[in-house]
Amino acid sequence: MNVKQDWLASLKARVGYTWGPGMVYVAAGMAWTGLQIDGNATFGGPVPVFGSFTQNRIKSGTVIGTGYEWMIAPNWSARAEYLFYNFTGAIVTSNQLTAANATVNTGTSKFHDSVVRIGLDYKFDWGAPVATRY
Repeated sequence: MNVKQDWLASLKARVGYTWGPGMVYVAAGMAWTGLQIDGNATFGGPVPVFGSFTQNRIKSGTVIGTGYEWMIAPNWSARAEYLFYNFTGAIVTSNQLTAANATVNTGTSKFHDSVVRIGLDYKFDWGAPVATRY
């Protein structure tokens, strides 16, 4: 089997400790990835038979990480973070290999992604809340 990762997404929360213009934080949440799985098999015998399949799947998993964010100007901050994505479990379920008259019931895989990100953020300041008087 050959597994290709097409995309990666996450929804995470971060909790941190600030001092001065800096903040160190940890992050955790859920993650999703799109996979394209290509598989094939050869069945021996007097006449070898070949079978193949392609399947697209969305896998869910977890993400954890840590980072540092630093306010470089009143509305600007720079950050660097490391994120570890974990995906486990079945990636292939019940694929019929018609040419070989066989079925691949389950294929499991465990894979991880390590991502290092740097960013530059701008905070839009819409001003102070407006008090209304009557």
